[in-house]
Amino acid sequence: MTDKTMIHGANIFKYAEDGDILDFSSNINPLGPPNYVYDIIEENVKSIERYPDIEYRSLMADISKAFGVDPGKIALGNGAIELIDRIIFDHDRIIVFDPSFSEYEIRTRVYGKEFLPMNLKSDFTIDFEALENFTFKKGDLLILTNPNNPNGRALRRDEFERLIAIIKSSPAHLMLDQAFDDFADLDYRAMDYIGDDIYLIKAATKFYSLPGLRLGMAFSSEKNIKRLRSLVPSWSVGALLENMGKIFMDQDFREKSKAYIKSEREFLVDELEKLKLKTYESAADFLLINLGGREEEDVFQEFLKRKILVRKCSSYRNLEGNFIRVAIKDHEKNTKLIQVLEEIING
Repeated sequence: MTDKTMIHGANIFKYAEDGDILDFSSNINPLGPPNYVYDIIEENVKSIERYPDIEYRSLMADISKAFGVDPGKIALGNGAIELIDRIIFDHDRIIVFDPSFSEYEIRTRVYGKEFLPMNLKSDFTIDFEALENFTFKKGDLLILTNPNNPNGRALRRDEFERLIAIIKSSPAHLMLDQAFDDFADLDYRAMDYIGDDIYLIKAATKFYSLPGLRLGMAFSSEKNIKRLRSLVPSWSVGALLENMGKIFMDQDFREKSKAYIKSEREFLVDELEKLKLKTYESAADFLLINLGGREEEDVFQEFLKRKILVRKCSSYRNLEGNFIRVAIKDHEKNTKLIQVLEEIING
């Protein structure tokens, strides 16, 4: 099966009808969720027979405590994408640095909004000069993923503060998609900057390995959150999540996961360098690989023959033709990835 674009990872049933494939296209914590998550589901399984608390008081209280944010500044959604969708809906022009998560543009087009792409530099840093010279208007929304998808680079403190200063001096809003920030060692706390002009998005999907339960969180000012809650349908989050908020306070799980991902990321970078393949600075649980003169489609198909799914990157602006993205898995799977890639490269 050959296709020219790959809008999302994790579409395993498209490439293997029985789902029997090693999936490196989906960036989920390889350690899985904390073990007690399954106990919570089992203990509360009968909650599916009733509507969840429409105000999610228990879950809200746990999230508030975990992140040190007043409940009035938190909105919940059916995954982060529902909240991203609603915030985009509520703005006029959407400005995005590319390459980035494709859903920003997709949701913008759905609502007939104006989409304005800006290019990251070749090293995937922000072109601050271009940003400072950009004429923002009321109703503008600048979206930035931090760490960025698909390259994994996180903003340094000076870059983050410069970004915030630009937004503060403009009529625009900033939406920081922090889907992967739990994997990163940041020396600043983006949560401290939420306000009327800044939204912060988080989810249980990636770091906590709960993509099937669909829990997204938005943080902003009480005014913004009141408006956002009015745009999100009632009972958007299922009852099984009502008692799941404790995961965000689990420091042991957090430190164990970060250390494991960092170790395996360094292993993969070292091995890819031995294969003369270029990777890029990443603080997330994935790596962007420059295939050099090799076509991504050829490499993708060779992996597929061996029942391994990697993420093609032609659907990202500025990454056409010669890039793949791979998730960081457990050591056994990462070793297999390298062995197969070496086999592909050396024929």
